[in-house]
Amino acid sequence: MSQLINRFREDLQLAGYAKRSTESYVSSVLRLQRFYNKQLEDITEEELRQYWLCCQSQFGWSAA
Repeated sequence: MSQLINRFREDLQLAGYAKRSTESYVSSVLRLQRFYNKQLEDITEEELRQYWLCCQSQFGWSAA
């Protein structure tokens, strides 16, 4: 797992998130990484925006 993911997990733990919430957030970030099949560091803001639009229109995700 990338250092960025490990750092994200640690930051969530330090912020007091429950283990289940932490794993859910990490899972969501990994899903984004798989969607583009590239390192998180290489995903642009525009790609992230397009990912969210895709999730809303195709999977019915809400903005929350």
